[in-house]
Amino acid sequence: MKETSKGSKRSSTLSATRPLLLGLLILAVVAAILVPLYIVRTTMISQLAGSPTNAGTQTQAAAVTPGSLAKFVCQITSTAANNRLNGVILKENSDGSYSSTGSSVSIQWDPNRSITMGSRQDVHQGAILQVSGPVGSDRVIHVDQVVILTGVVTVR
Repeated sequence: MKETSKGSKRSSTLSATRPLLLGLLILAVVAAILVPLYIVRTTMISQLAGSPTNAGTQTQAAAVTPGSLAKFVCQITSTAANNRLNGVILKENSDGSYSSTGSSVSIQWDPNRSITMGSRQDVHQGAILQVSGPVGSDRVIHVDQVVILTGVVTVR
């Protein structure tokens, strides 16, 4: 008779732990899916709006040579005909804000294909853009990608 009661205690203990084990399994599966998604999302965001690398200071802006690839943040000062933009290169400050380097830049862009975030109506005088593309022989940046940063970053 004692053996029967021990067996029933084991089965009641096993049946009591099954929901706990199932819950832990579900939690592990959810974590295995969400953690990589979070890492990929964070990486993509930092790549899109990350620190520009090529022309953030006056020295770097002067070093941009025809044929090289330029990537920088600028503030548009005027919009000319034929999708030509003029602007001032901005540099990132230690607090995450941007300030002018005093270096001017000319940008040639195709509004139908080069905007990654935002729309062509967001490209106007005073707009903050992150642009990347090759430097032409005329030292004009022929933009492959435009990211609209107006309203996202602060210019001091």
